[in-house]
Amino acid sequence: MDKKVVAIKYEEFKDEVPTIIAKGVGAIAEKIIEIAKENNIPVLKNTKTVNELYSLDIPSEIPEDMYFIVAKIIAYVMQLNEKKEEEK
Repeated sequence: MDKKVVAIKYEEFKDEVPTIIAKGVGAIAEKIIEIAKENNIPVLKNTKTVNELYSLDIPSEIPEDMYFIVAKIIAYVMQLNEKKEEEK
């Protein structure tokens, strides 16, 4: 089965709601992951969430029923970023 990805953008204090900015399957998914890693953007695996978000258009705000899980993902990424800053 091909890899499937969804990229979400959220800037604290700037964006009201996280937005889907990219998605892809197979080679496109691999390229999105490659670009994320090159730019030190965390890549997380959450198959259920990806499958639910994949049907949305680009760009598209996260639907309200997905706020909780996406908020947990964003909180985790923010913690990772804080740890990186502390290590500098």
